[in-house]
Amino acid sequence: MITPLDIQNKEFSKGVRGYREEEVDSFLDLLTIDLEKLIGENATLKEEVKRLGDE
Repeated sequence: MITPLDIQNKEFSKGVRGYREEEVDSFLDLLTIDLEKLIGENATLKEEVKRLGDE
């Protein structure tokens, strides 16, 4: 599974007609933030499921 750190550390090779580095970096930052939120929500929901199962 890809992690937020994997996204932040990803480096792309540069080509003659490549993408704008700033745009790619900004998009990767947004992906990192969203993935961190999803991982946190998933952990919270797993804890809740466990708690409800124990009751």
